[in-house]
Amino acid sequence: MKRFKFKLETYLKLKKLEEQNKMADLATVIGKIEAKKVEVTNYFSESNRLLSEEAQKVRRGELDIKYTKDLQNYFYLLERRRRVAERTIEGLSEELAEKQALANAARKKRRVIEILKENIKKEHQKAVDDEESKNLDEFNQARQRIGRSLSGTKSLY
Repeated sequence: MKRFKFKLETYLKLKKLEEQNKMADLATVIGKIEAKKVEVTNYFSESNRLLSEEAQKVRRGELDIKYTKDLQNYFYLLERRRRVAERTIEGLSEELAEKQALANAARKKRRVIEILKENIKKEHQKAVDDEESKNLDEFNQARQRIGRSLSGTKSLY
């Protein structure tokens, strides 16, 4: 019996490559979103750190109006950057959903071909098993015929 050879193996490799590309695109978008989330967290942390420092200065009576005014402008700038980063995340969420859908579609296409390969391989294995069984039966029948023909002859001993 011939060895198993899947005729669509090249097509399956192509589908695997396509899936890997879609997953790489998805990972890129996820990376962008994670970077923006870190950015938002950093803006928030910086604001909290500066507020804490300013509160300590106020408690100590070291209030500097000019510094406080500059700090207020800086807070507005941080808040504006944080909002821009959050809007960017929202915009990337749509792209993320699109890339996830494309990656899932590529995964399904690859999986369909793999299932087809598995089914064809099972059929091939069944055919191999049937042929081996048939050959074994023929061998046993031939052996029995030889055994009967030998038992019909007289022993020389």
